[in-house]
Amino acid sequence: MLKPSSVTGLLVLLLLASVLVSMALCYRYVRSVNGAQLLEDQAAHLQAQVNLANRYTAIVEAMAKDAVDYSKRNPAIDPILQQFDLKPKPGARAGGR
Repeated sequence: MLKPSSVTGLLVLLLLASVLVSMALCYRYVRSVNGAQLLEDQAAHLQAQVNLANRYTAIVEAMAKDAVDYSKRNPAIDPILQQFDLKPKPGARAGGR
């Protein structure tokens, strides 16, 4: 049978090992939370860029629509619209082949 001092020493070693493992797990947790926060910040930044791109796309589409509508009153703008494929070129077939 083990002496009481041996049992105490063994329990102290187990406690020390438990503390070290807990500290390691805590450190890992803190690092993963920091990494997750960094990813969340990057995602927010990217979402802002996507929103800005969508806003610019809507503006350009509205301008293109206005330009096509304007070309109905002033056909002098047609070459520019045809250059950017906003209006078909004269003699081009509607089917695209």
